[in-house]
Amino acid sequence: VYLSTDPGITTSDYFIGSRLIDGLAGNSSNISTDDMVIPSETPSSVAWANIYQAHITGTSLISDTSAGTAGASSAQPIAADDVVEFTVANTNAVNFGLAPTVPSPTYDIVDYKHDIAIFPNGHIFIIDRQSDGSAFSFDAGVYSVGDVLRIQRLNGQVTYWRNGQLFYTSLNPYTGSLYLVAKLNSLNSTVSNANFVQIDLPQGTYYLGAIVDDTDVITEVEENNNSQVQTDGSGNTSPVVVSVVDGNAAASHGGGSLNLFDLLSLLLMSLYCYHGGRLIMVRERNNRV
Repeated sequence: VYLSTDPGITTSDYFIGSRLIDGLAGNSSNISTDDMVIPSETPSSVAWANIYQAHITGTSLISDTSAGTAGASSAQPIAADDVVEFTVANTNAVNFGLAPTVPSPTYDIVDYKHDIAIFPNGHIFIIDRQSDGSAFSFDAGVYSVGDVLRIQRLNGQVTYWRNGQLFYTSLNPYTGSLYLVAKLNSLNSTVSNANFVQIDLPQGTYYLGAIVDDTDVITEVEENNNSQVQTDGSGNTSPVVVSVVDGNAAASHGGGSLNLFDLLSLLLMSLYCYHGGRLIMVRERNNRV
């Protein structure tokens, strides 16, 4: 069983699970209930390196100075597809973003390409480096302590997120390797719960489909009729099956069928979607979702 961004289901799509059917006779059907977990996100804590005038307590990086020179960075540069995030711990000024180099030793000046700045006045500023080298910045609104702020670079697009909600898309994404750099601008400025986040299934809308003998174990007269995507009541490809968004999973469909090339009739299929700590279920009963 696969999720695909288009109606064509292939083994290059997102694999979410399978089941083995032994001894299925011709012109027969098989009934089962299967639970499958949709992959979502895998966070891993940032191991801070190049720490200057700051210390680590638990999962927090904390400034020891009011000079605006404190900071830390990732030990290694990050490839073009990356997601970084942190939790706002207080209202002290912080810059958190991606830069091509690490300042040494002081962090008074950081050449950010993509940066989220927290100001004591309660506002977030985005600083986005343009293709000509100039910096574009704007007030992105207010924040609250406890907000999770994210910079996401996926498939050449750079986006900024607050608590799972997109609030800015960069017009000049930088696709080269970058370091994660935290600049702490006042005494006790804090970056908490800084994470690299592996996106197992990017945000978007997907078609649900299946492939029989997807590893080509069985030799068949016709090898090109083994896949089927969910269709609506009229047999047309369904436009929406599963929508995955950051911090929340939603599954919706107005009704349809999943006919597996007249060989397998899935009369009862449960698809559990887990994303961002929330469990949603899509149930297919009598070939309808």
